[in-house]
Amino acid sequence: MLPDQPTPPPPMPDLPQEYRPQEYRLPEYRPQEYRPARMSSTERVCQVIYLAFGIIEGLILIRILLKLLAANPDAGFSAFIYGVTEPFVTFFQGVFPVEQGHASVLELSAVLAIIVYMLLAYVIVRFVRIMARRQTPTTT
Repeated sequence: MLPDQPTPPPPMPDLPQEYRPQEYRLPEYRPQEYRPARMSSTERVCQVIYLAFGIIEGLILIRILLKLLAANPDAGFSAFIYGVTEPFVTFFQGVFPVEQGHASVLELSAVLAIIVYMLLAYVIVRFVRIMARRQTPTTT
């Protein structure tokens, strides 16, 4: 140790705070009230857009898995998923040939639908953020 540096205090035994010398006392803990930051209405709209598109993409992904695993289309759950996702996938059907093996089907048009809906959600959110940032000129 260098001669001009003070020596650190010796280790202190475990004593309650009030009995410790000042240099050994811990700073007083004061819990602070948690206040979440307010979210702007623009960010809230963006979250809703991502949530809506995420639900659609998730349902289409379940559809892909059900078709790939050759699920019974007459079963209640399968019929529900196919019925709900049909309007979202119809536009993309016929783009790719359907790969079929025994009873399982790889529906590439549904994979394309997921990709397009992901990009569409991103573009819509970017547009909302740009429009929210737009400032009107002030007249003087």
